[in-house]
Amino acid sequence: MALACIRFVDSGRGVARFKVDVGRNRWYAYAIGEGGTQRRNGLTMLDARSHTSELLGPLDPSEDGRTELEVPTRLFSGRDRSIQLMSFRTPGRDGPALSEIVVVPPNLDLSGDGLADLPEISMTRSRTLAAPPRQAAAIPTVRRALAPARPLSTAQFLDGLLALLPQILPAAGSILGGLLDGGGAKGPSGPPAGGGDLQQLVAQILKALAPAGAAAPAPAKADAKSLALGMSRGMDRGAKKRGRYSEAAVAPALLAALPALMPVLQQVLSPETIKGLFNMVDPKNVLGAVTDAVTSVGKLGLDAEKQELEHLRALNPGVDDPALNQLLLSMSAHLEEPRAHPRYRRVPTVRLTFTDLVETTVDGRTVTAFLLGRALLFPLMVQTPRPLPEARLVLILKDATTLEPLARTRVAVPAGTAGPLPEAPGFPVEDLQRLVAGRDYLVCAHLIWRNKRGDKVGAAMSHSIHMVGEHSPGAVDATGPAVPLDDVGRHRDFWHKVWEDELDDDHRRIELEARYVTLMEPDRTTNARVETVVRTEPVGVRKLEGRLKSGLVLCPNALNELLPDIAGAPMLAPTELAALMTPGFVRRFGLSARSSVKFAGRGGATVALWVFPEVKVATIALQRAADVAPSGQVLRFEPRHVSFPLPCKVHFVGTSSAP
Repeated sequence: MALACIRFVDSGRGVARFKVDVGRNRWYAYAIGEGGTQRRNGLTMLDARSHTSELLGPLDPSEDGRTELEVPTRLFSGRDRSIQLMSFRTPGRDGPALSEIVVVPPNLDLSGDGLADLPEISMTRSRTLAAPPRQAAAIPTVRRALAPARPLSTAQFLDGLLALLPQILPAAGSILGGLLDGGGAKGPSGPPAGGGDLQQLVAQILKALAPAGAAAPAPAKADAKSLALGMSRGMDRGAKKRGRYSEAAVAPALLAALPALMPVLQQVLSPETIKGLFNMVDPKNVLGAVTDAVTSVGKLGLDAEKQELEHLRALNPGVDDPALNQLLLSMSAHLEEPRAHPRYRRVPTVRLTFTDLVETTVDGRTVTAFLLGRALLFPLMVQTPRPLPEARLVLILKDATTLEPLARTRVAVPAGTAGPLPEAPGFPVEDLQRLVAGRDYLVCAHLIWRNKRGDKVGAAMSHSIHMVGEHSPGAVDATGPAVPLDDVGRHRDFWHKVWEDELDDDHRRIELEARYVTLMEPDRTTNARVETVVRTEPVGVRKLEGRLKSGLVLCPNALNELLPDIAGAPMLAPTELAALMTPGFVRRFGLSARSSVKFAGRGGATVALWVFPEVKVATIALQRAADVAPSGQVLRFEPRHVSFPLPCKVHFVGTSSAP
């Protein structure tokens, strides 16, 4: 429901702070006056207003309508000591809701700077102010989950990759059952698979998948002992109890298992994509590419299983009951192969190859870059021992992480085709609206035809591409000096009062283990403070101990506005700023800091904890797409060096005021 609730919190540094709740409304404003009221349309409104704010918002849905409002204390002068909040459903001020009129305390701090409640901070160097202080915008308070990234469990990894193998070969089901059995069942040969030696497990499965009489693939040089040791060291104490591995532990294990998977991957992944697997920033992208490759190879097993089922169906046609058929269809709907994977039997002697690919370096990675906003074309070549009949080429563009199909096209291939395809398949611009600059995607090509018996057969190949905008980030040099944002008046948007409490006679000492996180949200227009979570319990005599979690959500504009002040550099243009907000570059703004803070004093004393960050002005090679092929592929970039601040450290500042 729509709400308009406002509650005074405190004042200082020239602002009065209020907690605000607007319910389901997303826009709000406030008015200040003497306190008189008038009735209008059945609503009680503040009369004789001395100030009415502009319309603020919209609030992010994740904030649940709650935020923090800062009002300059100079507005509460003379008899103008009352404030009222108004909330609206739309920017057109529809669905209004009005709060009760709140009177601010008579002891409101009306000083211009309001630094009385902060300790004196002495820095090791001085800076000349480049511009007068600006009035801070209203900084909202938001809710964010600050728990560490969800660890990848053994089941997540094995289910994502190995659960596909029973579709490749029915015999693999019994093999996996033995390998994953906690009772220590043995595989088809060799020692038990119990401990989770991932590389040995993959090698045994590949051995079972190899044709009869073929030699099993040799294990990679990165031996199992070092792999198991690395994974055991990567597990934290809690993860050992839960049987989970952190992402940092699973990623090396996955990379170490790739050499054993090479015989499979080389059949359906381009050489550039295989090489890029070792350079992908996100392990989920690696798992996505490998999963898609294993699925493509598995078409041989799917076809063999299909022929066996058709033979059994011929022996036992069953009953012709429409109700039963409908029931079975609904029960097995989730087992049907996704439309993104055409059904056919793969022919290993026919091979598809992506041609005319040029690799470039983007954000420290070697990728095949394509320009966003252009139609994409992918020239292909067919290698076949004999001419093919008339065929069709199915080209599918997928998200590299989720494997969700984003675009799909079909091209007819004339009979007798060998070598380069006469027409390069691709996607028009209107089919690529969901693509985002800075992300990886998989282009999957399937060439399908019918053999002499009328069965569908074909070949497949996948290639990883990286989408870029007009500009993209390149090399980053963040070796310059750190700049503390210690000026409260100039850097108010980066200061955060994370916690405040009052000591009493029963609790005169408080010790907190504080954790503070910074993160970047490119779509925000202002910084936001993460709602603080505190848990304390009494320990000993007159003492509280506990944990505190909070953080700061950064926005690109706030950091961009720092450049003239702290670096004497011009602000980035909107297109340049947007180019830095790629998923890979945004990770650079993530910072996690911990500190133990202690407070002690007499009963009635007010203690508080403040946090502000330090930044380093990094030099970034911002790359512009200088040479773009008709296919949309970027052949060459031109770098231009720009500056931008990156968080590198946070300061915890404790304050105390006498009772």
